[in-house]
Amino acid sequence: MAEENPDAIAKIWVDPIDGLDEGTARQWVAAAGLPDAAVEGAVVILQQLYRAYVEGDADLVEVNPLILTDDGQVHVLDAKVTLDGNSVFRHEAYAEFDGDEVTLSNVRDFGWRTTRDYDERWTEMSFRLSEVCKIWLVLEYFDPKHRPIAHTLISFEFEDGRRLACSIEVRRELGEVYHPLKGMLRQYELLYVWATESDVIGVRARCRRKSKTHLFEGVVLGEDSHRRLLKSFLRRTNKLHDEPEWYHSITNACTTNIVRHVNEVYPGRVPRAIAVLLPGLSPKILERNNLIRLNGSLEQTMESSLIDQRSLDWDGESDYGSWIRR
Repeated sequence: MAEENPDAIAKIWVDPIDGLDEGTARQWVAAAGLPDAAVEGAVVILQQLYRAYVEGDADLVEVNPLILTDDGQVHVLDAKVTLDGNSVFRHEAYAEFDGDEVTLSNVRDFGWRTTRDYDERWTEMSFRLSEVCKIWLVLEYFDPKHRPIAHTLISFEFEDGRRLACSIEVRRELGEVYHPLKGMLRQYELLYVWATESDVIGVRARCRRKSKTHLFEGVVLGEDSHRRLLKSFLRRTNKLHDEPEWYHSITNACTTNIVRHVNEVYPGRVPRAIAVLLPGLSPKILERNNLIRLNGSLEQTMESSLIDQRSLDWDGESDYGSWIRR
């Protein structure tokens, strides 16, 4: 139709501030020339489509076909929806402090089936800083053939058994694809992604077939360091929310920021080393500086800390964090 009869296509421009109100939707229906009996139903459908487009962080919401019955009613027979996989940049976490109590908004809790197929959920989490009892370190090797290259993230465990993870990543906007060379050329902003473990660890251990994911319990030294470390992460999250920074693949990335937080709380805890810049080389420095709890030798610990198979075996109903620690 676009080629043979372009005038038959009705187009209405929608102000993203005002959204698609009823009046604009009626103009659209009138421009399409639908019969009077179909107007009310078509207006409802258009507003629902627009709401799904905005609230679902979609790239495209398309109804095809939309049919007109003999009694003048409209019905949606099929639809196509394409979601923006980089929608996380529109959901920056922010922590509200009230003494020891914190409410963290925009905690990601996606249900991942594959790296491209997921249910999008965002939630809010409230907790007490003083109730952090354990710190966990996750080390993901993207490809075991290239050992120096890896991603690190932190998870905080509370006395009630809940866990909250933080992954320091690039803030990819619509259409952006990450490349480490671009990461050194001020192409991406830095982003602290706060998420449930089933989301941010699960997508790595369950959905990325090449990667190998390790989970270590951290050794935390110093009085009150658990609480102070979590507070340091949250303060930086808020600072980035208000004052964005450029990500850098080497100097302002996942591991370099984790090390800064640790050394802020306990100065000198993590020494300068090439492993800070190439985290895939970090296991030896983790052992040498008593940064993780060992289960036998380092080699035995590396083997027992693998969680990929346990993640794949997860039943989807039990608490994911407890399951991978069995």
